[in-house]
Amino acid sequence: KQIVTSQPSDLNTILNEVLILSEDKQKEFAELLKDASLSAIISAAKIVTDRLKFLAGLEEILFNLDIKKVLKERSQLHKILEENTWIFGEQFSLSVSDKSLTQVLSKHLASKKIDIIPDAPVKRLDESTGIVDLMLTRNIARNHPTEREHLIVELKAPKVKIGSDELTQIKSYAFAVADDERFTTLDTKWHFWIISNELDAFAKKDMAVDKQRRGILYNADGVTIWVKTWAELIN
Repeated sequence: KQIVTSQPSDLNTILNEVLILSEDKQKEFAELLKDASLSAIISAAKIVTDRLKFLAGLEEILFNLDIKKVLKERSQLHKILEENTWIFGEQFSLSVSDKSLTQVLSKHLASKKIDIIPDAPVKRLDESTGIVDLMLTRNIARNHPTEREHLIVELKAPKVKIGSDELTQIKSYAFAVADDERFTTLDTKWHFWIISNELDAFAKKDMAVDKQRRGILYNADGVTIWVKTWAELIN
């Protein structure tokens, strides 16, 4: 049956949808309402819908031949992902964006509740300053309150293939952390990701050395370097 047309159109749509549910679906809906409010169910469904739309849009700008040629990493792609870090893992939250390794150290110390201001900047092995795109952090578990896990994400514009220069860059960030004693704690894990659309021939061969650890460039002393493509991450 149709609801009388004197009802507001939105309410009309809602009530009609409920009425046309099969008996089994009505029972399922009733069971859901025992565990969660209708408002909470709608909010959850909206999150899923919004994220699916975001992924579809992200896929379009990353793989559309015309768009990816002009997409800028820092001013465009970075800003989009800064607002949607759930794509890297729901368990992580954004700590710093577009900051130096020294600021990464400060954030790390703060997450450990260590009230120390770095007395000297963190440098890469060549003594240059490294700027990371995104740093995300999570607590491991409530019963391990001092444990932390950090994720450093280095983004590349989709037109840039990951090659020797890009691998060297992400390794220089990771090794700066591994070699600086101010970062060293037994209960902290560091993950470094570099992401783009493709790997060049050099990177593919470099990554094919150890087929048992697909996508892992380096793994030692609490530091893991991952090389990822957007297709893998979106899937």
